Amino acid sequence: MVSTGVEHRAALKSDGTLWEWGLVYNPQYGDFIKIADITPVQVGSDRDWIVVSTSGFHTLAIKSDRSLWAWGNNDFGQLGDNTTVSKYSPTQIGTTTGWIAVSAANDFSIALKSDGTLWAWGNNYYGQLGDGTTKDKITPTQVGSDKDWAMVHASYKHTIALKTDSSIWTWGVNWEGQLGNGKNADRYVPGKISF
Repeated sequence: MVSTGVEHRAALKSDGTLWEWGLVYNPQYGDFIKIADITPVQVGSDRDWIVVSTSGFHTLAIKSDRSLWAWGNNDFGQLGDNTTVSKYSPTQIGTTTGWIAVSAANDFSIALKSDGTLWAWGNNYYGQLGDGTTKDKITPTQVGSDKDWAMVHASYKHTIALKTDSSIWTWGVNWEGQLGNGKNADRYVPGKISF
């Protein structure tokens, strides 16, 4: 599995190790540094990573025990660790397990659990978390009460998701019609796309 952010990349090897390269946020200096120009650097020594997603300046990952981990920039709480303090190494997010998919956007995060529930946290200025508000969340917050989500992808200020019945749902910023609903107004809760 590979993932590409704005300035950094990540890849999982078949031995369960996780590797990153490019520009990575360093909270110790409050700036960005290159941890590796063109050479991937192993993230810790763990060999149980199974899913990874990178964004602008943070990374989300899932281990084989289905625990959720995050690191990088955390200005809006996009790491989900109940703070806005950036982390330079993987930090476990909560104690729950059951995470099966993650998607990191520029300053927010979305994740899917094995029970079909969808969770979001971080910047919510345009309603991209889908919880009906524009308030930032610094811990994973469930998106509605539905338990039939199958896939999700967070993009620049908006989210798209697929349900088990193959219906497509979108929410967040809609300046250029990116929600696909024939309108230009932002949407703060998931809305089904008809076509």
